[in-house]
Amino acid sequence: MADQTAKDGKHRRRNTDRIAGAKNPTGADIVNGDDILRFLNVTNWGEFWWVIVGLTGQLMFTGRFLVQWLASERVHKSVVPVAFWWFSIGGGVMLLLYSIWRKDPVFILGQSLGVFIYSRNLWLIRQEKRGMR
Repeated sequence: MADQTAKDGKHRRRNTDRIAGAKNPTGADIVNGDDILRFLNVTNWGEFWWVIVGLTGQLMFTGRFLVQWLASERVHKSVVPVAFWWFSIGGGVMLLLYSIWRKDPVFILGQSLGVFIYSRNLWLIRQEKRGMR
């Protein structure tokens, strides 16, 4: 529990909590590790890194749409570049790992199927390129 200070009535916090009123040179509040864990709704740094894996996978997964959109805009028609499939498999694998860590059967099933489909598309692209040589 936090101790009361008689002087100003504010709570004194443990060393692991944010220091009340502490500011960095720009005047912003100082944020420490416990604030980050609390924000991400995790209780330790091991969980934190799994959330980072999940978030990175989600960013890669989202990035594939940006890649596809830009490629389509460039040629003024809908295209699916190879990078789309690489972003898909990278994000899908990371999200699959995260879902396995979470032990979420719905998420695991969804990502497993996706990773299979993305891999198959990359295999078909590879086979097509080999046939063109």
